[in-house]
Amino acid sequence: MDRKAAMKVALSRRELLGGLGASMLIGPDLARAESEPDVFWLDRLKTPGWSELETAWQPVTDRVMGGRSDLSATVETRANRLCYRMRGMVSTANNGGFIQLALPLARRGSALDASGWSGVRLRVLGNGETYAVHLRSSQSRAPWDYFSSSFTAGTEWQWVDLPFSSFVHSNGSQVLDSSALLRLAVVGIGRDFSADLSVADIGLVADR
Repeated sequence: MDRKAAMKVALSRRELLGGLGASMLIGPDLARAESEPDVFWLDRLKTPGWSELETAWQPVTDRVMGGRSDLSATVETRANRLCYRMRGMVSTANNGGFIQLALPLARRGSALDASGWSGVRLRVLGNGETYAVHLRSSQSRAPWDYFSSSFTAGTEWQWVDLPFSSFVHSNGSQVLDSSALLRLAVVGIGRDFSADLSVADIGLVADR
């Protein structure tokens, strides 16, 4: 099937596609062997639009549920770094209020076992607003069932480390089990604001 025919929104250099599923696990020892000693890089834009797991980024907005937020997703060079750029107006109108770039972590029916890692690391450039990383795991049963950790993105490139212990369940009832991760998303959510977030690198960081 032609990739262009299979998607609704594209990055400027690569189509954004992806799938989701879970059964067997990708082991943390394999992940460490294929990466740097202290970071398992999920995406450093070697093939823009596609992760090191061979899964593709997906743009998602609240319009899937009747909301009115707008999203532009592109691949650009900003301050000398190739990056994903997520821009748009987040609107809480009509019970909406989010935009996101989502990355499936499950490949070939296998959830990602990140139990050997301590959290998420990403390099970001923003507009001084607060954003979040959302994780979905085998614990997630509904679209609104996720774990979230927030950060503020300044106007210069910066590293952000988000320990798994900082991720809070969307209804507060569970603790994140990182041994079977299904999806990661970079999100602008929860209030009316102008979002402008760029991500140049994203991965899992080891305990120090």
